[in-house]
Amino acid sequence: MTVNPVWPPQTPASQQLTTWCTQSSGVSFPIYTGDPLTAFDDIQTALGVPDLRWMYANNLNANVNTLISTLDEMTQPANVTSADDWNTVKTQILAELNAVSQVRQMLAPTGNVPTFVNDVFASDAVSVSMVQNLLDADTSDSCSVSVFGMISDFLWALSSVGDTAGAILNTMSALAAAASSLNGGFTDLSDEVGEIQAALLAQIDLLNTQAGQWLAFLCGDWGNLQSVAAAILDGTLAWSQPSTLVATCQNAYEIDLWQALLPLVVMPWGSVYTHESNDADYGDSDCSCVSMQAAGWAFNSQYSSSGVWNAYWLVVGMGKWWSPPQASCDRMFGYLNINKNDVMNGTNGWPGINTLNVLWDDPSCVPKH
Repeated sequence: MTVNPVWPPQTPASQQLTTWCTQSSGVSFPIYTGDPLTAFDDIQTALGVPDLRWMYANNLNANVNTLISTLDEMTQPANVTSADDWNTVKTQILAELNAVSQVRQMLAPTGNVPTFVNDVFASDAVSVSMVQNLLDADTSDSCSVSVFGMISDFLWALSSVGDTAGAILNTMSALAAAASSLNGGFTDLSDEVGEIQAALLAQIDLLNTQAGQWLAFLCGDWGNLQSVAAAILDGTLAWSQPSTLVATCQNAYEIDLWQALLPLVVMPWGSVYTHESNDADYGDSDCSCVSMQAAGWAFNSQYSSSGVWNAYWLVVGMGKWWSPPQASCDRMFGYLNINKNDVMNGTNGWPGINTLNVLWDDPSCVPKH
């Protein structure tokens, strides 16, 4: 896995989104007087919204699509004398409501961005406790995680999906860049395994906090609100989520958790187990070992008078050497497609581990305790 993508992977579209969400366009919502003000007040009354422009950013429970339907069916009230004034105001408010609907679908707490972030980082499918249980790590052990690195790998996973998630990458890369300086940004965390999940999610939630701030900004700037809504509608920022996208990003997140927790429970060592028992026998001249090969677990026999043996993976529990616990290893090297040599050689983001008594490049691990 590559863990050093350009941070964040900015595109012209993501840079433009940042501008829209942070810099005033200078275009305000129209202010009405006379007959147009009467039309505007009639619309607010009919919609049951005393302050329509305040509602855009502050009453996220309001069903904007229902308001659009209600307004669309309204006809000119008797107290509005000019048909032109009525049509102008009605058309403007419909445009505002439609634009608000678009950006809420993307940035509101129940919108696409927070839902996607929570599906990746806050689901039961992947969590610190899930990896901790697979490794049988002690919850009181201390570990360190780089939230900055996790967000970076999340964006890398997004970019690996290809053009089908391009608009989502535009949005998330811009959002991550902004959130990286919000409330201290993404930092390294060090804590007990049992405590680090909450601290980790608190930092990940900066993405959702930033989305909320952008929504509030856009709902107060008519020029930028129009621009973002138009970019959503023309596909530049459209949220078209491939069915595999959440799983792809969850895999990247899970690999980060393995990188953080694996050193707590395993260490590299050469295999010196005998044929007949689970005991180490340095005098055995033909020590057979179990090795994780491309097709699964394989049996190997290797003679070495110097006591250097073929390696195997043994993670968690000291069962018979010929029947190593496979769940953790199979998930790492099979389901997640992690390269064993990366793990042993400290490449692509894995902690550096120096092998001892290993004949070939295959890694070897036994429990530390």
